[in-house]
Amino acid sequence: MRLYGQAELIAASDERFAELTSGCRFAEPAEPAARRAIVHVQVTRVADSCGYGVPLMRYEGERPHMAAGAAKKVRVGGPEALLDYQRAKNRRSIDDLPALDV
Repeated sequence: MRLYGQAELIAASDERFAELTSGCRFAEPAEPAARRAIVHVQVTRVADSCGYGVPLMRYEGERPHMAAGAAKKVRVGGPEALLDYQRAKNRRSIDDLPALDV
């Protein structure tokens, strides 16, 4: 399925972030700086297919990599290390749109 529309980035520092995540069951990361953003999309078109080529998948649980990686960055590089990484690597999206507000 592909969704088309206009997107808006809502950074973790945005006052709307807490409201939008309050109804979700997301676990808070151990490192608050590991919170990313919400991409709010006003969908204008949905394209789907029959699904015959889509593999069967199942949820097998959470992966520990993000939390462990964030904790290591802070432990090794100090309290600003994770934000420094995001500033260097996540400032723009792969299609060169503004990404994180860091």
